[in-house]
Amino acid sequence: MLDSKSLLGRTLSHYKIVEKIGDGGMGVVYKAHDTRLRRFVALKFLPDDVSADPQALSRFQHEARAASALNHINICAIYDIVEQDLKTFIVLEFLEGRTLKGRISAESIPVGEILDFAFQVADALHAAHSKGIIHRDITCANIFVTTEGQAKVLDFGLAKISERSESDAVTGTIAQTEFGVVMGTLPYMSPEQVQGRSVDQRTDIFSFGVVFYELSTRERPFHGATSADLISSILRDSPKPATELRSDLPIALESILERCLAKDVANRYQFMKEVRDELNLLRSNVGSTFLKGDRAAQNSHQSIAVLPFVNMSSDPENDFFADGITEEIGNALGHIKDLYVAARMSSFSFKGKQVDLRDIGEKLNVKMILEGSIRQAGNRLRIVAQLINCADGFRLWSERYDRETKDVFEIQDEIASAVADRLTTILEGNPVRPLVQAGTKDLGAYQLYVKGRALLYQRGQAIPLALECCKKAVALDPRYAQAWSCLADAFNLLGLYGFLRPEDCFPHAKAAAMRAVALDPSLAEAHGALALVAMLWDWDWPQAESAYLRALQLNPRYVQARTGYGLFYLQWVAGRFEEGIIQARHAVDTDPFSGYAMSVLAMTYLSVDRFAEAKELAHRAVELDHGAYFPRAVLQGALGLLGHFEESIAVGQSVLAMSGRHTWSMVTAALTYAYWGKTSDAKAIHRELLARAAREYVQPAILAASASAAGEADEAIVHAQEAYATRDCCLIFGKHWSFGGILRRDPRFVAILDDLRLPHETTNPSSKTTAAIAPTNYRHI
Repeated sequence: MLDSKSLLGRTLSHYKIVEKIGDGGMGVVYKAHDTRLRRFVALKFLPDDVSADPQALSRFQHEARAASALNHINICAIYDIVEQDLKTFIVLEFLEGRTLKGRISAESIPVGEILDFAFQVADALHAAHSKGIIHRDITCANIFVTTEGQAKVLDFGLAKISERSESDAVTGTIAQTEFGVVMGTLPYMSPEQVQGRSVDQRTDIFSFGVVFYELSTRERPFHGATSADLISSILRDSPKPATELRSDLPIALESILERCLAKDVANRYQFMKEVRDELNLLRSNVGSTFLKGDRAAQNSHQSIAVLPFVNMSSDPENDFFADGITEEIGNALGHIKDLYVAARMSSFSFKGKQVDLRDIGEKLNVKMILEGSIRQAGNRLRIVAQLINCADGFRLWSERYDRETKDVFEIQDEIASAVADRLTTILEGNPVRPLVQAGTKDLGAYQLYVKGRALLYQRGQAIPLALECCKKAVALDPRYAQAWSCLADAFNLLGLYGFLRPEDCFPHAKAAAMRAVALDPSLAEAHGALALVAMLWDWDWPQAESAYLRALQLNPRYVQARTGYGLFYLQWVAGRFEEGIIQARHAVDTDPFSGYAMSVLAMTYLSVDRFAEAKELAHRAVELDHGAYFPRAVLQGALGLLGHFEESIAVGQSVLAMSGRHTWSMVTAALTYAYWGKTSDAKAIHRELLARAAREYVQPAILAASASAAGEADEAIVHAQEAYATRDCCLIFGKHWSFGGILRRDPRFVAILDDLRLPHETTNPSSKTTAAIAPTNYRHI
């Protein structure tokens, strides 16, 4: 090693050495003054073994020159390579601050800053990979954070210069290093690196994942007492989920980590651009609660869950009334600054269950719980509410309200205000009164609305019942915006699920949604309904996206809009697959106990051929909402896509029983049979659908799919043409949704889809790399 004292004060070339600032395996670093340009620089002297080996020195000089061409704000600039007095050194940009390693050891970094640093590093590596440069030694010590908070990637000393750039690799050629050469820092090495196998840019993605994990949790994902143990861990162990180590990390962030750290390079992100773009989408919403993580909001401020108020009346119809009051109080509390309120479906997942309040608080990660009961007799109403501290079960506040039923709106506001008053000492400012903004003064309209909305949550056969409730509600109060938005949602879902012909539902949905927006432009539900009808009926893609974004701007925690935007619009219409996954992840992060949100996330994974992950998510969705058919339908599809045909058909039988043999599940079963080689079973399902179509409406796009499964290609095209002519909403999903599987091989069907003029889609990167998971002849189902 060089003698630091012998160099201090010396001038080499025009660089006067001031002080030693570091050393490591790749050499000693000094701070020096550039006497020509009058600036400070860093001089890095190469290790003796590199300087003494002409071949190694030549290779290093070549690679350093290539790295010096990387003009990127997040890469430490290389100014020069100098040889003097038998010493070789490189001249670098001088940075003030500390390495990421030092930052992590000193403090826990906020989620927003984690995303900023990760994005900057990802962007820098994307720039390097685009020039054909693989770093091969991404570590926390090789990432510097300046005093201005800017990340800089250091030390391209182990960089491999390939003959192909990342853009070339997109076409299928990926640069590789020499087989058998192990280079890098062991705790951050990829599996292929530690085995001495050929590596490409995906090794940097793995190392980036290790850094990102450590940055997020302050722990490394892989451990071992010895080098052999650590190598074994890298090759075999699955890291502990980051959210178990740090509760304020959103699921969306954890999912990126999981994919970066995949053992098999085919299951990783293939290019750093994918990682960068996904991080950028997260960063773009850094001010929103759903991005910072609902858990972060819960831990930073006060947090509460409003459990479903118990119906103590003999009439089960009052369940809807009790649920409506619960939801109104929760919505009111949600408007209080710095108070986190657990999402509706997560709170309602405990309905009817005898669970210790402390366990509920731990599962929902809230500090307080509001619970209550409702008893209605004639026109009299008794509501009992109490606020409980989860940590010790202490009752913070309780009250009983004996009023007439018509006073329900005042009671809701009194309860919300009383809870808020209890929190004014720790919440900024005073709550605005009234907290409950009653959308109507008509009690009958209100009761019908809350019942209709509750029925819509059930989907399936409950949708027509919800429609009738909403019709009666707006008849009683024509200025009730929430009821109009619920009516629009009911008509939309009746068209989407094929209960009514398009012309019999979507024009009514559009009129109701526009009425709701006119009555209350700040109502997120109204804009969400308008987005759905613009997509399903008008085929107005810009209007659909604009309305979805407006709904999410008004209420970032509106799960129905976020799932619809992510799955229906971004993925199935626009082909923006990774963006769709991110939106679905946000929905789950907002409402982690929602079986519906989990099911939609599973479907977004199906869209990018990540079938095994989709299956696991679908299983979790079934566990969360065991009595619902939708999670089981998603599981049915995921099992089929994995080639687990028999199991898929078995689950499908339960789905058909629960849904009244809904046509979507029937066509999934038909396609499963077709790819299983059981054509006669596929034909039987198709004949059943044709028989139903003779006596009731069946979406022609569904008939097209079942005909294709039955091997009737010409008949399938006739049905597809009818779907286009009648504006069957299922047709617009035919390019990416499973029912279009076999049809997508027919150029006549592709021509029909082209006439839709769908938004320009991005490439689905995952489908090219994970196709082997499914049987070759089944991948497009």
